[in-house]
This record gives sequence, structure tokens and C-alpha cells, in this order.
Amino acid sequence: MPEQAPLVLRGFTVDIGKDGIGMASDRLLHPGIVLRCEICIPDTAVRIPTLLRVLWSNEGDVKRQYRLGLQFLV
Repeated sequence: MPEQAPLVLRGFTVDIGKDGIGMASDRLLHPGIVLRCEICIPDTAVRIPTLLRVLWSNEGDVKRQYRLGLQFLV
């Protein structure tokens, strides 16, 4: 697989469960993409590193906002 420049994706969690995260973002990602993620805990310096796979994505309710379904890999 060719080297790719890292892409920084920012968004916010809509929901979270034992299997994954529902996220709102300003970027549309294709299913199958694997992301290295840091989950930030509000009002703390805590960041939880994890890997996530995009299961689905679609347009959100707001213009230029997208919903992503992400599955925990670790």
C-alpha cells in the first residue's frame, strides 16, 4: 500500500457503545477506511488512543456535515 499523508479528521461523538462510535464530521469517508483515533475526554487532558474502521457514512442534517459509523478494532 503506498504511503499517504496523514489526514486529520475532527468531529464530535453523537453516540458511543461497546462496538463503536457514531460521529459527526466535516468530511465524508468511504467504508473500509481504518482510522487511528484519539478520544478526548472533555475538561481533562485524557486522550484514549484506538483504531476504528468506517462502516458507513452519509450526509447529515446540516450542510457540509456528515455522519460516520465507526467500529472499534482495538
